[in-house]
Amino acid sequence: MNIDLRFDGAVRVSKLGTEMGWGVAVFVEGRYEDEFCVTGGSLGFPTSSVNIAEWEGCIAAMKLAYDLFGPERDPEDIITVYGDSEVIVKQFNQEYTMKEKFYEYYNRAKEYADKMGIKKIIWQERKFNKHADVLSKIGLQQILINISV
Repeated sequence: MNIDLRFDGAVRVSKLGTEMGWGVAVFVEGRYEDEFCVTGGSLGFPTSSVNIAEWEGCIAAMKLAYDLFGPERDPEDIITVYGDSEVIVKQFNQEYTMKEKFYEYYNRAKEYADKMGIKKIIWQERKFNKHADVLSKIGLQQILINISV
């Protein structure tokens, strides 16, 4: 079975501070499976950035792969993770160096990736990442819902 996880992150600056959202879209055998997708968001700190939001999306993708398919998945299953942030993809793949503040995000993503045998993330153009982009925007909206409740 071919399983693709596509992640994205989004940032918005508001009166509340820097808001971050992220999302992971799941495709099984090329079909979008919305019941498996995840979103998240947080009210960040002044140091929040789109790179941090993208890293949170990457971490969520790796964790979701582990939660859904676990280390005891069928060895025939092929899990591929995609992102449209060239910086994050190349940092994860160790093609770019990164600032020290990003190592905690890298290490969290790598921990789940190692458990699943995921060695690389594949970069894809933004136009092919629309499902994850929408989910990252939903993650931003969840912040407002949680604050107002």
